[in-house]
Amino acid sequence: MARKRQESEENKQLTLFDVENMNLEQLDDADDDWLEEDLESDFEISDRTLKPQQELLTLKLLREAIRTQNPDDLVMSDFAEYVLPNLLRVAIGVTAKGGKFFDEIDRKRQAEGKTRVRRDNAGDQSLNTHLLNGLFPANLIEQRLAKLNTTVRREVRERERRLVIAGFILHDFEKFPDVPDDCRKFTIEQHRQIIDEKIRQLGLDRFINPDDLTNYREYIDDLLCLAYNAQRQRDTNWNFSEFGLSPTLRDRTLRCLCDLTCLADSLASIIKHPQDAERTKLKDLIHDLSDGQLKFTYHSISENRGVLTNVVNNALMEAHTSLNTDDVTYYEPLLYLPTGVIYLARRDAPAIASIDLPERVVNKIKDLCAGQLRRRQTGFGRDGKGMKYAEYYGLFFDTIGLMQVALDATLRILKTGKSSVAKDRSDNLIKFQKQDVLSADFEFGFNEDIRIDQIAEFGDLISRKIWNDQIDKIEYERKKNKDLPKIPHLDVVEEVAKFWNLEKYLPAIREIQRINEKLKELKLKGNTGGVPYEWYYLAAKYLEHNPGIEDVREICEEAIAHISQSIKPIVSQYQLPDGWDDLRLWVTRVVMLPGKASSTDSTEVFLDELESYQLAKKPGRGRQLICSISHSPYTVTEQMESAVLFTPQVYTNKQMLGGSNAKRNISSIAGLEMMLRQILMNQTQAVGKKFEDGKYRYLYFYPTYYFTPETNNFLQKAYFGIAQTRFDTSIRNHFISKDLQADLGREKYQSVDAFLISEHIEPGKDRTFKLSYPEDQPLTFYFMALPPRKDGTDTESWVMPSWLAFAFPMILDVKTVVSESPIPPFNDGAEFEESVFLDSAPQAFRVLTKRDRFRLDYILEGWEENGKSYPAPLNVLTAAYAIHLDVNARQGKSGYDSNWGKFTELAKDFETSSLYVFAYLNAWVRNQKVDAIRIEKVKLYAYHFYPCFDPYAKFNPEQEELIVGEESSLNHPKKLTELYRLFYRANKRYNPKANAVLKPIDIAAKTILEADQSFQGEALVLAVAAEVFKLMDRVHASTAEGRWMFSKREEEREAILDFARYFVIEVFEESFGCDRARLAGRQINLIRDTCEFLYRLEDDKENRARNDNNTDDAD
Repeated sequence: MARKRQESEENKQLTLFDVENMNLEQLDDADDDWLEEDLESDFEISDRTLKPQQELLTLKLLREAIRTQNPDDLVMSDFAEYVLPNLLRVAIGVTAKGGKFFDEIDRKRQAEGKTRVRRDNAGDQSLNTHLLNGLFPANLIEQRLAKLNTTVRREVRERERRLVIAGFILHDFEKFPDVPDDCRKFTIEQHRQIIDEKIRQLGLDRFINPDDLTNYREYIDDLLCLAYNAQRQRDTNWNFSEFGLSPTLRDRTLRCLCDLTCLADSLASIIKHPQDAERTKLKDLIHDLSDGQLKFTYHSISENRGVLTNVVNNALMEAHTSLNTDDVTYYEPLLYLPTGVIYLARRDAPAIASIDLPERVVNKIKDLCAGQLRRRQTGFGRDGKGMKYAEYYGLFFDTIGLMQVALDATLRILKTGKSSVAKDRSDNLIKFQKQDVLSADFEFGFNEDIRIDQIAEFGDLISRKIWNDQIDKIEYERKKNKDLPKIPHLDVVEEVAKFWNLEKYLPAIREIQRINEKLKELKLKGNTGGVPYEWYYLAAKYLEHNPGIEDVREICEEAIAHISQSIKPIVSQYQLPDGWDDLRLWVTRVVMLPGKASSTDSTEVFLDELESYQLAKKPGRGRQLICSISHSPYTVTEQMESAVLFTPQVYTNKQMLGGSNAKRNISSIAGLEMMLRQILMNQTQAVGKKFEDGKYRYLYFYPTYYFTPETNNFLQKAYFGIAQTRFDTSIRNHFISKDLQADLGREKYQSVDAFLISEHIEPGKDRTFKLSYPEDQPLTFYFMALPPRKDGTDTESWVMPSWLAFAFPMILDVKTVVSESPIPPFNDGAEFEESVFLDSAPQAFRVLTKRDRFRLDYILEGWEENGKSYPAPLNVLTAAYAIHLDVNARQGKSGYDSNWGKFTELAKDFETSSLYVFAYLNAWVRNQKVDAIRIEKVKLYAYHFYPCFDPYAKFNPEQEELIVGEESSLNHPKKLTELYRLFYRANKRYNPKANAVLKPIDIAAKTILEADQSFQGEALVLAVAAEVFKLMDRVHASTAEGRWMFSKREEEREAILDFARYFVIEVFEESFGCDRARLAGRQINLIRDTCEFLYRLEDDKENRARNDNNTDDAD
């Protein structure tokens, strides 16, 4: 496209596709290395140009999951190959349960003064999830039944398996989006036609018989029978001759398949909590099918903490499956929920020993974390007072083991090449010496040397922190048990000095250790500030006496070995608590097994929490610390920054007001959750305030209503591959082609998966905060956090999470919640009926999406409430983001800037009027300084973007026009444009200037503004008409630019009067309320911008029609 540009050297506006031609380094945000100290790799803004794929990445991952779970199973392999692609395309995002249907019923009953309907099926569930959630566990059960002496083993072969799967897929045929409403009331012959069409549409013809695509027709009535009997309470009729069915399968076989279909539908409909495994209908079905040999059982957890809940679920799964033998499978995980697991079990399965569960959980955490801590040293850091580490290291390592980890952490943090502070320490010692705080007999001078820092900080870490912490624990136990022996004196600094044959420097070291006391004696200001000057001095002397040492690791390891000889005999005298007792107690309280309630009554727990809260508010003696994250009645401590992922010193209502200590406290259980997140989730070494400043926003995934082994395996693969953290140009251009055609349909959203999920993430390229967990252990609850760029605003931090919250139900078929809270807002998906929840989103997103909870079918269809229509929120965000990047993104000296800080302003504009779409298009034109705007650009904004914000306007692609309802904001501009185009056109047929296009609008507005206040109604209409007619006089006389359309002036006069009457009566008086200020302000500008581009669209149609006619004439 030919363009003339005049761009500022400092800043230029980016066009929609200019970014494709930029260098990737330019495209990368200049400050993308926002955690440069913690994450030593730059993250390029995604500009992945992917070749069009015939196969969705999510389809590929789900196929892999199905084949992994069902190896060497030709039936399931064929299902994944032939049926699954069509099912995902047709059924994701289509409501099977919940949805608008329930909202409409609720509103109707409320208007009638009635209570809401039962909520059994009120929770959202897509048709795709409903079918897969029934099919996969029923298939697993059928496979188990085939190994037992059951009817299934005798009656079900490959043909029957294929038919029962097809029958279940078709059992809710009325819920597919392309079938007539109330089709269940149709005749059987009509049902046969529907089933026949669905079989071919979903690829079931090839699945039923890959070698004969017409073979399915023999079984149409069998499939109808399965569909009718999936729910035993309706449609059931086994008198086939009377009912009009002629199935091919024999009666006994068909009844067996109907039972399997009923079981699949019941599982997919009933199970919302682990305890639902004991529902009578399910117990009866599995009993009948297995002749009493199998049962459903479960474990449940009453809280969802996040990572800890995943760990507990896996520990309990191992407690069940560890009872299996090579010959007998007693327990097999069947369904995964965030707060538990349902198992398919043998009737004679041995009971689970509850007493062993707490220790299993402890060992599970140790297995997961100890190795990670040793490798990464998460929780270690350094500040002005030296090295520090998270307290939880004491849970995994003894004193000597922790010293070894501390050495690795010190050498990592103070790596060779880092700036040394040794000279500063030396200068301070000399300063103290000059103040007579230290004797003049000693030489304290030494230079910068990172080896000094390494030895000194390590020495201080093992003596003042690790060993002193151990002493504190022992002293605490001695207070409780007076019979314990006194701790022998051990000065680690002295021991190391002797080991290094530096005893002669001990007098100087002892003076250094007494600096603070000496300062008080001399009444001098200042102190050491916690700096380990004695260790810096000792380290300098060691290196002075041992020149040539490059790597200090070996001498430090030798020091650990030497100190351990003194420490081990001391520690062995005391039996200290291992720190896991609170966790063991928590496990006994929250874990539930069939027939075994948790060990603590919920009332007792509530009273404990209430008492803790009251004691936390008590002034003076007896005041008790309380957890700032929860009220959990467990051990509570002040939280150090190295052990949490938030700023410790912020206000919380769980602290006393007016107190001097602002640190938040945290319970041992909440602390464990923070610990697990640091170890198993954090991709950086950032903790405390530095992590919180990253403005991570959490995205929680909930199942509808559970995950099967196949769907859980699929989600785990997809979850680990999610790496895209920005709504950038690559995502925008996925929806908008190079020829500026937009596609915001369901299939287009499904195919964006390849931009969001990567099968192979390069090391160091994953900026998301998500769980790193062994791939052979299933996750039961998924959540992650996404960061904005460095110094991003609160609004920017919500841009991508909000969009993903709406997109992932279309891609991964899950429920989503976005929140600033690191604590899961819900225990499981059954606690909220909707599919998307934006928890306390910034104002910009609330005004665009209009609410905070969204049903599944709201996402791409919008909704109606109190007689008003609302647009589809996912399309609103996609269009708003695209417009923002088009108009507000800039290319400056520092590189590409997406400029999300201006997004709030854009959102407020669209809240005011959807006509701002055209105002932003006009802003783009001004920024580009182009002489002519491509008509494709106008069509993009008018035909594709505008309807995203105005639910009363729809684009008809066949007629290439906007269908505008009466309530649409587009009504007035569209009508005005149509009216004045009847008598006036700009002089240029192609790309006329805006002023030429809008002359009648401008004259009408100017006339009203300048008219006497007494002019109203018809008098004002005539005044406007007179001025417009004067314009047309000049146009006819060729003294003004423009083209007239009527040769008969009387016809022209009537057209002008119609225009003037509409402008005055409908726009000025009715819409603007006779407010001249609105006519002089933004409102008229919105109308001008809109009329201009509507005019250009109509001109384009005429020009193309004229060209077509000329072509025909030439032929």
